[in-house]
Amino acid sequence: MLTQAILKFGEAYEQAESAKLQQVVEMEKARMKFAKELELQRMQFFMKTQMEISQLKHGRSGGGSAPTSKHPGGNNNVHNNNNNSNNSDSDNCD
Repeated sequence: MLTQAILKFGEAYEQAESAKLQQVVEMEKARMKFAKELELQRMQFFMKTQMEISQLKHGRSGGGSAPTSKHPGGNNNVHNNNNNSNNSDSDNCD
């Protein structure tokens, strides 16, 4: 009787450990997927920012004396970029 109880306890323990291991594996897969998505987002943000910086530099150096270089729209882009970076900084602080 005692032997059967010990065997049943061992089986239950083994099932619990197996389920726990499976859960750890699933959580690790989810963590890796999240890390991959986060890195992709970071790279996209970096590329977009580099493109915007390049466009701003190109726009300023391309027509230094032309009236379009002093157009308020160009300055608004700079302010919008600053606002975007400020917003992302505040998001990171939470």
